[in-house]
Amino acid sequence: MIRRLLDQQIPAETKTCCRRPSNAWFDDECRQSKRLLRTQERVAWRSGPLSDLSSPAVQTWRLQLRQYFSLLRDKKTSFWTARVNADQQHPRRLWQSFDQLLGRGCAPSTDISAPVLHKFFDDKIASVRATTDDAPKPMFTTAPPGCEFRLCTPVTLTDVIKMVQCSSDPLSTWLLKASAGLLALFLCYLFNWCLSMVRFRLV
Repeated sequence: MIRRLLDQQIPAETKTCCRRPSNAWFDDECRQSKRLLRTQERVAWRSGPLSDLSSPAVQTWRLQLRQYFSLLRDKKTSFWTARVNADQQHPRRLWQSFDQLLGRGCAPSTDISAPVLHKFFDDKIASVRATTDDAPKPMFTTAPPGCEFRLCTPVTLTDVIKMVQCSSDPLSTWLLKASAGLLALFLCYLFNWCLSMVRFRLV
């Protein structure tokens, strides 16, 4: 009877929880820092949006966030440095350490294949074209005499690479970063060419 009433009010559901093993360098100090970070994040959420930099709770959370990531970098660097130094006299173990450090042999973090990714972008472009198919044509006005285009300067490869960020598209972050140099070269050429054409028309 009680079980039937409970099933009516809060039906039982089966959930599958995938436990991810922690990194070897993620010790108790990292766990305590992560708990403190999550606690301060909840306090910051209750005080208002996290974009409010004037809030003391948000400032405390941002400070703890920087300290947490700094701690992770230090722990990871010191662990792998000690690991490589200890394996210098053992080439086989040294290569195993390098394989583990570079993630070789690990299962891919995503099941998205190349055809699925290609179809996603094709559908996305087709959706944008279908949405804007009935839109009115853009209107342009001629620049007044004496108008000069001085605010924009040519971009460099470093500028473009710094702006590469992960988006909502199903493109793996490692693939985006690995192709950042090639993308930056293309975008620099395209932007600087458009900038030169604009300047040519305004002269």
